[in-house]
Amino acid sequence: MDDKLRHSIKYEVKNFLTILNFTLFITSLVLLYVFENKKIFITAFLYSLGISIMSLYFYYIRINKYHRID
Repeated sequence: MDDKLRHSIKYEVKNFLTILNFTLFITSLVLLYVFENKKIFITAFLYSLGISIMSLYFYYIRINKYHRID
């Protein structure tokens, strides 16, 4: 796999995880407003936090560790 393709895959994965995280967080805020149920908000917020940690691990550690682009 050439460097240009690997570089584009890295940014596509990063953008997908960022959009997923942002969407889940906004959904949790909407659910909090609509249902006024703190359990739903806390659950969605923890999922959002988990996706953030997963994206940090996957993008910064897993990909950059093995595929450095200078």
